[in-house]
Amino acid sequence: MGHDSSPNKAECLPPNFVYSADDKFYYGPATCEFLHYRSAAVLGAVIEFLMMGGSTFIAYYMYASLESLEFFVVISMGAFFVVSTIMSVLMVIGLVQENPAYLRPKIAIQEIEIGTLIFFASFAVIAMCIGLDATNYIFGFVLNVDLMEEDFGPIWPFNISILAFMAAALGVWIRILTIGAWDYLMDKEYFSHSSRTNVPMEEKNRDE
Repeated sequence: MGHDSSPNKAECLPPNFVYSADDKFYYGPATCEFLHYRSAAVLGAVIEFLMMGGSTFIAYYMYASLESLEFFVVISMGAFFVVSTIMSVLMVIGLVQENPAYLRPKIAIQEIEIGTLIFFASFAVIAMCIGLDATNYIFGFVLNVDLMEEDFGPIWPFNISILAFMAAALGVWIRILTIGAWDYLMDKEYFSHSSRTNVPMEEKNRDE
């Protein structure tokens, strides 16, 4: 059988390494090493829930009261919110059951969310550059440009781009926490085997 050319987990660790679930390594730099990735991932999911729920509520307000946003945008944001919440629940179940497979869907949906936010930010930047008439012609199927300018002023695309970029940055931070929790569970699963638990890596390498 062929062997993977990339180094395995044992080769990447220092000699005489002993695994610990509470090792400082799992208190990641993304939280200034203050929170374990288990807790940090849950905190990130709560922040994401509040951010997406608030954004969906604002979008609905813009559709129902201001009439400046098309209904399908509200529906799309609501769908993202529901799917993200379901994936967060699965993630928490995975953390409780220590099953890293439950975290993969959450990581995938986070990638889609970040990409969508960057798209919206780019969309807003383009709107700033091409002028009111061209914006109305190109983006009229998404929003009412005249009402947007009336409600939020002529710099509304700039405001949207700033908010979208900030949300994307926050999404990247939350994704880092989720991946950290996934890595933690993968490590725990790897070292939980009887032949790997609290065994110095020098001895482990000799056995392999």
